[in-house]
Amino acid sequence: MALEFRQFTLLLWKNFILKKRQWILLIMEFTLELLFTVILLIVRNSGSVKHLSALTFANQSVQSLPPYFLDASIRRDWELAYIPSNVEIVKDLIKMVQQTSLNNFTIHGFTSEEAFEEYIKHNHSSDRVMAAVVFNHDFAISKDLPLQVSYNLRFRYSLRNTPPAARLLVIPKEDYGWNTGHLFPIYPSSGPRNPLEDDGGAPGYIREGFLALQNAVDKAIIHYHANDSAQRLFNSIDVYTKRFPFPAFLIDNFLIFLGQIWPPMILLIFSLTVFTILRTVVQEKETKLKEYLLMMGLRSWQLWSATFITFFLTLLVTISLMTVSLFIKIVKLPIIRYSDPALVFSFLLFYGITTVLFAFMLTTFFNKANMAIAVGGFIYFVSYLPYFVISPHYVGMPFRGKLFSCLLSNVAMTFGINLLIKLESIEVGVQWRNLKKSFSLIDDFAFGHVMVMLLVDAFLYTIVIWYMEAVFPGDYGVPHPWYFFGKSSYWDEHTQSILTRRKKHLGVKKHDDEFFEPEPENLVASVQIKNLSKVFKVGSTYKEAVRDLTLNLYEGQITALLGHNGAGKTTILSLLSGLFPPTSGKAYICGFDISKDMFHIRKSLGLCPQNDLLFDYLTVSEHLYFFARLKGLPRDLCQSEINNILNVFKLQDKRHSFSNSLSGGMKRKLSISIALVGNSKVVMLDDPTSGMDLISRRATWDLLQQQKHGRTILLTTHYMDEVDLLGDRIAIMAKGNLQCCGSSLFLKQKYGTGYHMVMVKEPQCKATEVASLIYNYVPDAILESNVGAELSFILPKKCANRFEDLFRELENHQVSLGIASYAVSVTTMEEVFLRVNKLTDSTTDLQATQLPSEHDPKGIQPCLATLDDKPKGDFLMPEDLPNIRFNTGIILCIQQFYALLMKRALYTFRHWKTMLLQILILLFFTAFLLKAIFYYSEVKDAPILGMDLHQYGQSVVPYTMSVQTELTLRFTDHIKLILTNEKQLPHPVTGNLEEFLLKSKSCRERCIVAISLDVQKSKTIITALFNNHAYHAAPVALSLVNNVLFKLLAGPGASISVSNKPQPQTAKQARKQEFHEGSKGHDVAFSLFFGTAIVASSFSLLTTLNMRKTIMDSKVMGLENDYAKLNSKWISDLNLKDETVQVSDGSSLVPYDYDVTDEQDKVLECPPGNLSSLNSPLILKELLKIHFQWVPVVAVNRLTFAVQKGECFGLLGFNGAGTSSIFKMLTGDETITSGEVVFDNKNISKSIEKGANLYKMKRDSKSSISQMSLNILSVQPPTLGPLLPDAFLFQIHQQISYCPQYDPLLEHLTGYEMLALHARLWGVPEHYIPAYVKNILSALFLGAFADKLIKNFSSGTRRKLSTGIALLGRPDIIFLDKPSSGMDPVARRLLWDIVSRIRESSKAVVIISHSMEECEALCTRLAVMENGKFKCLGSPQYLKNKFGSGFTLLAKVKRNKSLIELQALKTFIKTTFPDSSLKHEYQRIVHYHIPSKDFTWSQVFGILESIKDEYGLEDYSISHNTLEQVFLSFAQTQIQKEQNYKDN
Repeated sequence: MALEFRQFTLLLWKNFILKKRQWILLIMEFTLELLFTVILLIVRNSGSVKHLSALTFANQSVQSLPPYFLDASIRRDWELAYIPSNVEIVKDLIKMVQQTSLNNFTIHGFTSEEAFEEYIKHNHSSDRVMAAVVFNHDFAISKDLPLQVSYNLRFRYSLRNTPPAARLLVIPKEDYGWNTGHLFPIYPSSGPRNPLEDDGGAPGYIREGFLALQNAVDKAIIHYHANDSAQRLFNSIDVYTKRFPFPAFLIDNFLIFLGQIWPPMILLIFSLTVFTILRTVVQEKETKLKEYLLMMGLRSWQLWSATFITFFLTLLVTISLMTVSLFIKIVKLPIIRYSDPALVFSFLLFYGITTVLFAFMLTTFFNKANMAIAVGGFIYFVSYLPYFVISPHYVGMPFRGKLFSCLLSNVAMTFGINLLIKLESIEVGVQWRNLKKSFSLIDDFAFGHVMVMLLVDAFLYTIVIWYMEAVFPGDYGVPHPWYFFGKSSYWDEHTQSILTRRKKHLGVKKHDDEFFEPEPENLVASVQIKNLSKVFKVGSTYKEAVRDLTLNLYEGQITALLGHNGAGKTTILSLLSGLFPPTSGKAYICGFDISKDMFHIRKSLGLCPQNDLLFDYLTVSEHLYFFARLKGLPRDLCQSEINNILNVFKLQDKRHSFSNSLSGGMKRKLSISIALVGNSKVVMLDDPTSGMDLISRRATWDLLQQQKHGRTILLTTHYMDEVDLLGDRIAIMAKGNLQCCGSSLFLKQKYGTGYHMVMVKEPQCKATEVASLIYNYVPDAILESNVGAELSFILPKKCANRFEDLFRELENHQVSLGIASYAVSVTTMEEVFLRVNKLTDSTTDLQATQLPSEHDPKGIQPCLATLDDKPKGDFLMPEDLPNIRFNTGIILCIQQFYALLMKRALYTFRHWKTMLLQILILLFFTAFLLKAIFYYSEVKDAPILGMDLHQYGQSVVPYTMSVQTELTLRFTDHIKLILTNEKQLPHPVTGNLEEFLLKSKSCRERCIVAISLDVQKSKTIITALFNNHAYHAAPVALSLVNNVLFKLLAGPGASISVSNKPQPQTAKQARKQEFHEGSKGHDVAFSLFFGTAIVASSFSLLTTLNMRKTIMDSKVMGLENDYAKLNSKWISDLNLKDETVQVSDGSSLVPYDYDVTDEQDKVLECPPGNLSSLNSPLILKELLKIHFQWVPVVAVNRLTFAVQKGECFGLLGFNGAGTSSIFKMLTGDETITSGEVVFDNKNISKSIEKGANLYKMKRDSKSSISQMSLNILSVQPPTLGPLLPDAFLFQIHQQISYCPQYDPLLEHLTGYEMLALHARLWGVPEHYIPAYVKNILSALFLGAFADKLIKNFSSGTRRKLSTGIALLGRPDIIFLDKPSSGMDPVARRLLWDIVSRIRESSKAVVIISHSMEECEALCTRLAVMENGKFKCLGSPQYLKNKFGSGFTLLAKVKRNKSLIELQALKTFIKTTFPDSSLKHEYQRIVHYHIPSKDFTWSQVFGILESIKDEYGLEDYSISHNTLEQVFLSFAQTQIQKEQNYKDN
């Protein structure tokens, strides 16, 4: 538990550091909160607040109609309709009503309601009908009127005598007219409703004559049943209605505004956190960082909890600020006045917790960060919309329905705010004491329910996260079965129970194959693999990446895993580290099963993945500290461990640099350091030294040799020297199968065929004569390869006695044959690798042609003739095609448009689910908005509403009597009876009823009606008081009084039920309201526009997802045409030209070589108008790049050089020497601080300067949008081309091509489609593209991948494709940044051959590489860089002769030999070659430099060959000094001088 807590706190430390460094997001959150507060304070301050004293209202008579209906000037022909007209009792009742109150009205009967409604709708005279009385009895059964009378009053749909209430600005709107759809206003006011209206105002029950007619009908019914007694009763009473009095109050309309703006503002403020969570969490999943952390021993709950606390604490600050701003009195009144601040804070806190968990839940459904932000953010906002559908039906919703609606946290938040506003409006607010109390009688949903539901939501979201994380971990991770929660093994995590499952011996079958060395008996197999297989589903097919692998890895050893690109190496590491689940088979690490016990395995696992999984905003030292502590290293040892690793990798000066600022090689160093730090028992390194310079590679080798004791290390690499040095056991895979396994000596003995001779050719090399010479001495020699400047042969061992003579002959004719240098070694691991792959797949044979014997001399000539062939024209074109012309002008523009259209079409086709989702979103939103528009604008008939108390719930009915009389006593008894039967609460009041109502705050909330009985002289005054907060309280109060009177006379069984059922609209009214209120064309258009906008934005998602890849892609093909981006960068460079930049030339550390000086003088002294004399397509003058940081860093220090046509110019240097910065400036990735770049004799900087003002005008104009769109598409408008500097840049970029360090490929395309896309963009005629692309695929050995999606390519295969794209078209200059990084030896040599042939076709190639072998094979001239400047410059042979004459001897002693025998070898070499010097010693490999003044190469070979058995040499090689030795000598010099400089 202590370990888990320590890991948890470490995660929090990491998260808060990253959060702190993303301060812009924090500022945005707090700025939004501040903006929200300012808006509320402005509105609060500007709003009018009126202080009004207590209000009392006058009695309202119900005995006669309002004056409006009695005014003859308005109308004389009012009608009273009644239904049914064919029943005599009804006629009699209506006559009584007419005689009582409506003497001037005409009686108009209808047989049915249908007939009445038709009359109202279509008869022009229907406007005369004031109201209709509809009796709800079946008089066909009984002609008599029952004691339980029910009738409807049907008044006009729109009010005649009452102005309509102002419509609220918020959706949903209130019903028009009688508001029979609501019992209370949707948004209650803080004071009384219509405070200046004695009759209560709208909906106008008194003004419209409703109460007068209701009273008249009730009296007629009572007369019918009681007759004379009724008359006596009515003569002794007077009935009035009256509004409840209201205490002193403030009129504050601000609360309505607050209720409208607060929910969306909270939604907006919290959305930043939601978006950040979606991006952060899914990005960690997408980049494998999350699974990487799990591999390092963390548990899933720790990651989720630490991330939750990080974002929760950020929200906590926001919520605290919001709460303070709501309650603090900054202006004349606080925003919220009556609620408890702690309770509001708790509510917001609960919502914040739920929002974070809701965002977490969304992340489990996505594997791509950009998709998560787009779709997840959309879902977050859409989850708020159901409120607008629910709100109109809120009053009628059952309690469970409201609870269910709160399962969406945004709906629950809105409900809570609405309840808070309502309670604020009645000057109560939300308090802990009323947490469970509903707001009104009809609303049984309380604020406490909302808070509980927010917690329920949080719990449910957590359950979904837990389940989805376990069953659907994403592209990476081992999924549990869907029923995992039902398995006891999931819950029982006690280590002891797992230890019982650990296997000490799997019974791994020993390989009987001759190519598998017997396994060691005395070592512990920490990793045991048996019959492991992995099958991937690719589309509708299945690919077996690993097939039946059985292998043991032993403690204390480094096991090297080799294989061609796509052989399955990375898949094996992914299986062992838990990134993917195996399809079948078993694997145990330290005794734990990878399918069941991954958590325990990860505690002792160190991993360096193929791609650097680093946190962008953690420094180097913070990375090491985090992972060291994560693996359990004590805090007091961390600093020394970090310092040690930083010293080994020479990263001390990068200690405080963010990982995203490191070069590729430095990132690899950091990744290896992370894998080793903390004493991991099992370490897996996937291509660890890829991208490193030589010094760093050697430092890594030393470190691995030192660290392997007590560890089990699995290493994959494509560097054969690395395998030979480090691999205790070497396993080689091909096509998913393990082909062989054993020590390097064992494999060399099994696969070696002799000696390996490699020659570096001069441009004028006579390869045919070289081959003939070798054939004369060694007839059975094999031509291994003729790649680039490298020519290699395999010489059989049986002819070893002739080698010395052969080598002597080669030395004598070296100059005439055109041989720059040569080397020979016994069987190398590279030869073993090539041979294994050739035996597995003959297509990987590198021109391995057996030379015929001298008895068949004619057979050799066709083979030898090919050695001197020179490419003619575009060699990438098939031989049977003519030398075609590429498209230009408008045809090229059309073809480029077609290419990009095809790209989009293929994306749509392969992502049909996404397209279907887009269409469904369009349909959903259009349908939803149209439905909402039609719903809210639909002209509906008002619903019927009964005028009784039971629909208000259990209300309190106060009543009082001033004097006890027989009538008042009987009246109060019947009140109690009626109210009790209706489950209401009668409340007798002593004293003045109105004073009671004024003082009782609870009564204002729970009382709808009240009854006052006052005896004055001989009459009893009955006052039916009504709470005007309820729309329909007045007729309810009157109905209660008349029911009591009816029961007094007719007995307890008598009752009268009255309902308000407004008339339908007339046809004219309906048309008019449809015009003003109904749906309009622009509403429909808006809904379509909104849905289409969502789909359009989803189309841009592809652009967003591939923006980086698209930009880099266009650079790869040399058509990067985003001029707005380039111009803006280069224009900023011009502003620096006039500034004085103090740049140290570093002369104290980097002495200038005169070759560098000569190059500078040659370029700088050449007049600008005579640059063509240099025959250079690329010229750099005084190129300077400064990274302006806290401490400015000079990356490139005033470089000057020219690249010739037909030249391959190499840039060598340590990681961070500035080589990649040159490429980034030349391709527009980074700005140039100062200097000039000349492409094809045209100064780009000056051209940009001329067009700077014009570009600014174009950028600022609206028309630039379409122009920039064309630029992004890499299309130049022909009509504007000659006028704009863009046209010039477009021409320049058509002449260059670029392969960046990382592969910018579109994963939804196949290999063929990717090449075809770029071929179209280059302008290859359409009918030539199939043959052209297939030829390139064949040349790069990518034919098997032509129809496979790029997302399924291995990293090496991606690298081949990226390089192939850069070689497309007809660029004059090709930039290659580490092109063969990650490629296997076969692919690497194929690439070298292609690049050499391109160079020989008069193209200029500029290459960055850390492979000296690659530079020797390709470069005609190269420069070594240090600290941003050239250290030396010249051809490879020139530099080797100048800085390292003599021979290089590498000898490796067999592992079974002792150190004494190794010392004996060293003594022999020193004695035999007195002037030799020991340069390096790695384990059992010695590296000597032997001067050439006393010995020839053939003599040295003869001496070594004679002693190889005596001294137990496993392998040796003798070569002229190599570039590697030159580079290492420079490196040692620089290190020493830097140390001296620091010491001084």
